[in-house]
Amino acid sequence: MNLRLTPMALALLAVSAGPLHAQQKITPPVATYWVSADTASGLPMGGGAPSMMDIGRMMLGGGAGGGGPVRTMLLELGSQRAAAGTPAAAHEIPQALRMGASLPLESPQRVRPEPREEGPPEQFERPRGRLLIFWGCGEQAGPGQPFVVDFARLAQGEWPQGLFSRRVNVQRGPSPSRSKTYGEWPNARDSQRVPADGSLRGDHAVRGNYTPDIRFSLDHHDFMDAVSLNTARAGGAARLSWNAVSGATGYYASAMGGRDGSEDVVFWSSSASREFGDLLMN
Repeated sequence: MNLRLTPMALALLAVSAGPLHAQQKITPPVATYWVSADTASGLPMGGGAPSMMDIGRMMLGGGAGGGGPVRTMLLELGSQRAAAGTPAAAHEIPQALRMGASLPLESPQRVRPEPREEGPPEQFERPRGRLLIFWGCGEQAGPGQPFVVDFARLAQGEWPQGLFSRRVNVQRGPSPSRSKTYGEWPNARDSQRVPADGSLRGDHAVRGNYTPDIRFSLDHHDFMDAVSLNTARAGGAARLSWNAVSGATGYYASAMGGRDGSEDVVFWSSSASREFGDLLMN
């Protein structure tokens, strides 16, 4: 769940009598704030290596390891203002979140990237193996499957045609590169865990020395319930089922794995068309 909260700019135009020729002026927001809340479901730990369905279960639920569901949060504040001194901002949270009165939004230090050497290293070994891409649901793979990507040819610059089936335009949250001043949580100062019974519902406020005050209330938006995935063998395939999650607008599953003694990697997604799904998971 991404909540995009933008202070509104209000423009008033005083007009005198007579002909009017006005051009609309669009003022971008001074600051943009994103709250991303995730619920990850884990797998019970057991002996042996995880199967393809185990991996698929982790990717559908978003988590790994045993235990109950894990809630995580990412807070991002981007502003076009320079800070008055050292950047400082905080998100005042409701009591229902059970994480104190506020969470600090720290500004990461900008680090210059180290120069990279051009060309492959002396001991460069060309990749081997293939990526076999499957998609869709059913006991049998559909026509045109698998779509094969040869890693060796890919390293030589031979990019397979039609590798990506579509482009998905998604909104992007604040980032240090697109903001004059940027703050985020969690950070080195505060990285506490979100309680399993914490809730986002209630009054929120964001204050700082480089942003206007941002106030909002959440009544219906909150952490989503966890996905509980079950599998059952159906011939040579595995049947997946899961609980209905309140507020969900869709479900997507994927799995990736290999086989001992083989250099091939298999990727499968539940999408009706060939799709890696990283944008579908956003």
